[in-house]
Amino acid sequence: MTEFIAINTPEEFDSLAELASEIWHEHFTSIIGEAQVEYMLEHFQSSAAMQEQVRNDGYSYYCVCDGGEVCGYCAICPHEDYMYLSKFYMRADFRRKGIGRKMMDFIAGETKKAGLPKIRLNVNKYNFAIDVYKRLGFSITADEVNDIGNGFVMDDYVMEKNV
Repeated sequence: MTEFIAINTPEEFDSLAELASEIWHEHFTSIIGEAQVEYMLEHFQSSAAMQEQVRNDGYSYYCVCDGGEVCGYCAICPHEDYMYLSKFYMRADFRRKGIGRKMMDFIAGETKKAGLPKIRLNVNKYNFAIDVYKRLGFSITADEVNDIGNGFVMDDYVMEKNV
């Protein structure tokens, strides 16, 4: 059974930051390099950064468990006419088991509850997850390069899915 547990306490965010570090080092180092992984973890996926996003920016974080094991996490943030899917990450040993589809179904449900018509996300142009998102019903609507500081950029596709 797949469970989605809302993350609220500092201790829960500390644990989530450890999970983020594990996933990001395994998945993103070959795509964006170690230095940018470390920078992004510190500025966007640290316990303090995630707590600030929840407190100040309207984000909701969820730990995803399957069969009692922590397998990944996601974060969403409602905007005026879409739900922004900010984080959608899974440990390597849980990929290709249908959990990603369950995560997307959960996010689609939260999007509908919020009265929003679509989900939007950004994905690195060199990330194999593009194909996963396409299988989950997303299409590329734009591409953009965003300066995130310290000489780093996010070279992304914007993808959307109607719910």
